[in-house]
Amino acid sequence: MVLRKELCDETINVLHVKTSNFEKGINFLSDFFKVRITYTILSKIDKKIAIQIADIVVKSEPIDGIQLTMVHEQGMFIRELKMLKEVLPKIEKLVHKQLGPKLWYGSSEFRILVMENLSERGFVMKDRQKGLSMEQCLLVIEQLAKLHAGSVALHEKEPKLIESFKSGGILSVNCPASFMRMSEVSLLNVSKAIRDWTDQKYAHIATKLDKLAKTFRIRCADIYEYEPNEFCVLNHGIILGLRMMADSKETEDFADVLEKLQGETKMDVFKNADTVMLVQKMIPIMDQRGYFD
Repeated sequence: MVLRKELCDETINVLHVKTSNFEKGINFLSDFFKVRITYTILSKIDKKIAIQIADIVVKSEPIDGIQLTMVHEQGMFIRELKMLKEVLPKIEKLVHKQLGPKLWYGSSEFRILVMENLSERGFVMKDRQKGLSMEQCLLVIEQLAKLHAGSVALHEKEPKLIESFKSGGILSVNCPASFMRMSEVSLLNVSKAIRDWTDQKYAHIATKLDKLAKTFRIRCADIYEYEPNEFCVLNHGIILGLRMMADSKETEDFADVLEKLQGETKMDVFKNADTVMLVQKMIPIMDQRGYFD
């Protein structure tokens, strides 16, 4: 049904469907997998049956766990469906630029999204651990600028539509307390691991992390506060600071070490001699840029 509707052809007959998972870490708050559909379609030119292939992406709510709790309590799936179905297409028309995947099908009842696979058009998912180059960062900023500008223009035409997204983001006051606590405990665990190092010259970083853990919830909530008369745009929600050391050899080395240590627990990684050495190289730069404040 989805394929026939998207391609506007009732002669389509599905022959085979193959699914495969994305690599771990591509998406954290949903189940995300690739689907390849082999189908037949009647040629409108010579009326012959042709075999075609469609590559799509399917996204659904997580089955259980804290991820499902977060998605439900914050209405994330419904918000994303609304964004892809009602908002993004209108913004793209205003800025004359595609800013996201085309939605083929979305259901609030079955909590599923069917989208085009952007990799088929040459888009590539960059390594999150290695970060982005300056050129790539500027490209991201340019696309975000178009999204923001388009949201302002759309707000002038349909203010209620844009204002319906005011409910906050992933770390807003609506975030489940269990997730906030998990984040605080993670900061405290990293702090403890640093204190356990033989070299105590990084102890002040552990102290900073302890302080950060105490104010983490308040600071996350403050991010979403704004004055009614401020110039506001529709925000993507969360943009991670991935370019911490994007042009640095140490970052690439660190990412390579983490890849080799995937079988170990997170805290074991901080006890590994090679990883600790690389982390200690990164700490001064991270501290200088305010990552621990």
